[in-house]
Amino acid sequence: MAKYEIPDDLFYTREDEVDGVTVNYPRKLTLPGARLGHRNADAFLLGIRGTVRRIHEEWPFDVIHAHDWTTFRAGLALRAATGRPLVAHVHITEFDKSGGSYADPTVYALEREGIAGADRVVAVSRRIAHTCCERYGADPARMRVVYNAVDEAEAGAPPPPGRRASTGIVMQ
Repeated sequence: MAKYEIPDDLFYTREDEVDGVTVNYPRKLTLPGARLGHRNADAFLLGIRGTVRRIHEEWPFDVIHAHDWTTFRAGLALRAATGRPLVAHVHITEFDKSGGSYADPTVYALEREGIAGADRVVAVSRRIAHTCCERYGADPARMRVVYNAVDEAEAGAPPPPGRRASTGIVMQ
């Protein structure tokens, strides 16, 4: 990272080795304009595109993981810039927030764009997955349900033989 004059600890708080695999603990970054959501997302993405490409060249990642509508556009832009698959992680939809009867049109459009453009959609429950399919047109074949929990028996398990541990970039 020195060639970009960025401190080594900017992205990670610490590094460990677990069963022969290097684990970096990411620092949550607040990037300029990130709190303005969709209003300046396009300008923001244009501004960081070169930086993202340089980071990807230095630390290639395998997958992009975007959380909910606030990061779907960034995930889609990263996917376009890097060719890496995008996982759209849906915790709640606009319909779920209103009891199923209404969705803010702007947020709905961003949710729909992210769900449609993702290579895989992960929902935190079967009900959210059903909403993604019924209200947003998600392809059920690309939908997976991953509950907000950890299977302690598998948490420290190494990858299966013949598979390496993947690396990813998480958009939060």
